[in-house]
Amino acid sequence: MNRNKNINSLAVAISILAVPSLAVAESFSIEEVMVTAQKRTESVQDIPVAITALSAEAMSNAKIDTSSQLAASIPNVQVSMPFGETMPVYTIRGVTMAEYSLNQAGPIAMYTDEVYRGVAALQAFPLYDLERVEVLRGPQGTLYGKNVTGGAVNFHTKAPSLSDTEGFITVGAGDYGRLESKAAFSTPLIDDVLAVRAALYYQKVDGYVENLVLSEDASSVEDTSGRLTVLYNPTEELDVTFRFQHLTGKGTGPGSAQANVGPGGISWSGYTREGLNFHETQSDLKGHNDLENTLASLTVNYDLSDSLALTSITSYQDGSWDVLEDADGTPINLSHNIYYSDVEQTTQELRLAYDDGGNFNWIGGLYASEEKVDGGYEYQFLLAYAGDNIDANWNPVPNGINDCQDDFFTGCTVVNSYEQKKTSYASYFHSNYKIAEQLTLTAGVRYTREEAVLDKYRADNFYLDPVSQTQVFDYNGIPGDGNQFLPKMTDDMDRWGGNVGLDYFISEEVMAYASWSSSFRGGSYQVQGFYDPSEINFSKPERLEAIELGIKGTYFDDHLRLNAAIFDYDYTNQQFLNSDPTSFLYSLVNAPEASIQGVEFEVTYLPSSSVAINISVGYLDSEYEELMLNGVDYSGNDMINAPELNFNASIDWTFLESEMGSFSLYLDGVYSSDQYFDAPNTERLEQEGYDLMNGRLSFKSSEEKYTLSLWVRNIADKEYYSYAFDNLAYFNFDYNQRGLPRMFGAEATVSF
Repeated sequence: MNRNKNINSLAVAISILAVPSLAVAESFSIEEVMVTAQKRTESVQDIPVAITALSAEAMSNAKIDTSSQLAASIPNVQVSMPFGETMPVYTIRGVTMAEYSLNQAGPIAMYTDEVYRGVAALQAFPLYDLERVEVLRGPQGTLYGKNVTGGAVNFHTKAPSLSDTEGFITVGAGDYGRLESKAAFSTPLIDDVLAVRAALYYQKVDGYVENLVLSEDASSVEDTSGRLTVLYNPTEELDVTFRFQHLTGKGTGPGSAQANVGPGGISWSGYTREGLNFHETQSDLKGHNDLENTLASLTVNYDLSDSLALTSITSYQDGSWDVLEDADGTPINLSHNIYYSDVEQTTQELRLAYDDGGNFNWIGGLYASEEKVDGGYEYQFLLAYAGDNIDANWNPVPNGINDCQDDFFTGCTVVNSYEQKKTSYASYFHSNYKIAEQLTLTAGVRYTREEAVLDKYRADNFYLDPVSQTQVFDYNGIPGDGNQFLPKMTDDMDRWGGNVGLDYFISEEVMAYASWSSSFRGGSYQVQGFYDPSEINFSKPERLEAIELGIKGTYFDDHLRLNAAIFDYDYTNQQFLNSDPTSFLYSLVNAPEASIQGVEFEVTYLPSSSVAINISVGYLDSEYEELMLNGVDYSGNDMINAPELNFNASIDWTFLESEMGSFSLYLDGVYSSDQYFDAPNTERLEQEGYDLMNGRLSFKSSEEKYTLSLWVRNIADKEYYSYAFDNLAYFNFDYNQRGLPRMFGAEATVSF
């Protein structure tokens, strides 16, 4: 990409956007969105950061129930789903996690009420009773508990009211046996002093991948969640909030898809999926996808003086994730996988914020966290072929010719387990200094020290006896005798990061900014090794340096809002889980150098008081400047999950207003251009560009007490993949995850 050309283009855009607002007769305007992205309440338009905020109403209109659906509303944000819809992996501006082991925390930080959610087992939760969601794009660290390279997604739940009793109940139904309900109730226990809010969520959806062999379909979900929030405000200077949230999720497994089957069929069995449509399978295994996590936090805000405030955030989380998956999707036992993780995480953050209303304000903080993961994997290979042959009904015919002892693959089961502990300590400082009435300097710095310990790692090997049909221990794993563990491994690292920027208010409605920022993602252990201790390696930390120019403005008496940004990333040591098909060994590697440049535009336009139009466009030019995998040079390839162009648009139109109420129609569409799911840019794994459309028709009573809605997702029933993995060398097919098909339903809400 020609960087000078991009900067010149943005300069032209700034000169256009800086035109003073023209008077418009009608008395309506775009609602001002207040956020806490910089740890104080302020308008999203006054923050010199690329941020998109979605209100509870906006998420309801778009029928956003899970975090995997957020990407459709935000430029340069993609979501892949290697484990199905319940476990999304975010990509922001081409920065993503290319290693999906269950001990990994990605480069995009997820927070609930400022509490960091680390590894995958803690990140699964439905979206209900939220105040808003804030998505920050770019490196974070000088304002947040956790330093990350890609960005942050902040979920803010609704707080109790100290003065009013309020709540709602929502019930819904739809195709695929969908049943769902949400409810919340808030009431003061002591007026203006103590209040409580309780919220509940339930959703059950049958699998959308029809299993023609078993009675239960794949990719079903059943989630039950509850949240309790207690607010204590005894004085004007002190408020204390306790939150407790729990999720129990069950399903029939992620329902993987098999594509690009080679000659000889899946695992050379002769089975080719012939005659099946996109959302059908013939799996011999029901499978399960079970999740459970709990979050408890205590937030204390205390005003030490009129200008100095102390905040403490203490949290405890635990979670478990247990998956049994038929990875081959056939009526033959060719590739069955089990993986699990049990997690505990504690965090403590203390920060001081100073703001006397003058030219200088700052926030300084200390952060500590400890995360423990107890996990493991079990992969079963070609158990149907233990003993070499099968009969016409896919039953094994034992003759003992070909099994795990012969080729280390047929009839094999490999199992591993590990314990990982990560601790992190950090201090940060973030400040704003008003140089002049319209010009502000922002500067921040962060120091982080992390330690990772891997203990009790072992891998075992079993084979299926074709005569007795039992698993027999036949150790060929790590560390070498079947009774010991690998020696404990410890790695530590420390890094500095920071940011500096200027923002200038061209007018009261238009602000331009420029910034430089730097952050890192700590290294991690590779825990999917089974055959050789060399597989269990520790990766180098990632580092990202970003330059960003942007402008935010409102025009025509707040009828038009237009935000734009251009950015240039220098990305070092992105982590990869790499497999070598010649040796069947895995390792965690780094891409030494990558670069990303891009542009974003976000537009909100109100042509009348009854119509709102939102449009966003993202453009990326990403490239691995240096990358060598398995002796092959992939320098110059596109980065993973980084489509060149992404576009989304929505219209919200209120019509047929009467004394009884009003009808509204909401339509949105999203387009993503071609993208790759792997760094080698394997052509058969490329997801071609596709578009999706969604809609919602609602009636709201005049007093806003009742709401009735009909909704549909993926109106055109487009078929696409949300993830793909090159499995050709191992099992003669590619492992993919399907995107969601068309779904529709109805829901009713009563508010009080």
